[in-house]
Amino acid sequence: MGYIGNEPTTGHFPVDNFTSSGGSTYTLSQAPASAGAIEVSVQGILQSTTAYSISGTTLTMAGVTSGVKIFVRHLGETLVLPTPADGSVTTAKLAPNAVTSANIAANTITDADIAASFFSTDRSWTGSQRSTLVVDNDGSFDMNLGQNFKCTPAGNFALTFTNHSDGQSGYIILINSGGHTVSLHANSKADANLATTVSTAGTYILSYIGDGTNAYLTNSAIMA
Repeated sequence: MGYIGNEPTTGHFPVDNFTSSGGSTYTLSQAPASAGAIEVSVQGILQSTTAYSISGTTLTMAGVTSGVKIFVRHLGETLVLPTPADGSVTTAKLAPNAVTSANIAANTITDADIAASFFSTDRSWTGSQRSTLVVDNDGSFDMNLGQNFKCTPAGNFALTFTNHSDGQSGYIILINSGGHTVSLHANSKADANLATTVSTAGTYILSYIGDGTNAYLTNSAIMA
């Protein structure tokens, strides 16, 4: 038959034919996207989508008499999008600002993923930069856990730092309400009076800075 305008195109509409054995399930040649993605006719009568259900490639339709012909037409095929090969997506393929924090899984970015120049460039911060106090009551302060500490000792202790980091500095709130004797570890450097002063019952603020090997400390007087 002739036509006016552009030449019509045809799609691909796969067909499955079954002869009922009296059962209720039939295996289709492909998985429809939904019940509405197929046409089902029984003995030439088109069925409502409420007459059957779809789960993957399984068509379920009860009550069809054995020997009856079932015709299923797929209204197109499910589009399967390929997965890009590893390393094939470059930055040129990403729209500006397309990747936000919502697209990044928690704890997946490590130091190795951040350019070294990021840390060596001067930056201005518009928000507050702070860390939570690390509670450590044994008097041994792990620099990997934080910068600022709070210590309420239950007995005598040696003021110690572990995992020394060059240039790390911070504060310790020392609540020595029991008047426990404080001594200095060999790598904790302070004036001759610091240990004696903070061994007196009271609350003190200790400040420190590390050079990668030692931590150098100063202390406040007893806080009122």
